[in-house]
Amino acid sequence: MDPTIFERDMERVFRRHWHCLAHACIPGAGDFELFRLGNEQVILTRSADGNVRALLNVCRHCRATNRMRSYVAASPRLSC
Repeated sequence: MDPTIFERDMERVFRRHWHCLAHACIPGAGDFELFRLGNEQVILTRSADGNVRALLNVCRHCRATNRMRSYVAASPRLSC
């Protein structure tokens, strides 16, 4: 695979548009699931107020990527 074409496609397809990752697969507060979207890993979680939130799987403290390893789990708090 040509890296230039891959990066161009990532920019045109994945970074310009909203994408549907899941439909009601996160049942309760604190539940989360990891998804791969292009070359990014996204965490979908349900907050205590019932809303679904999407976060990039990156640690703000050490700037490391892909800190969460479990793909489906429940936790009251996300931490690396």
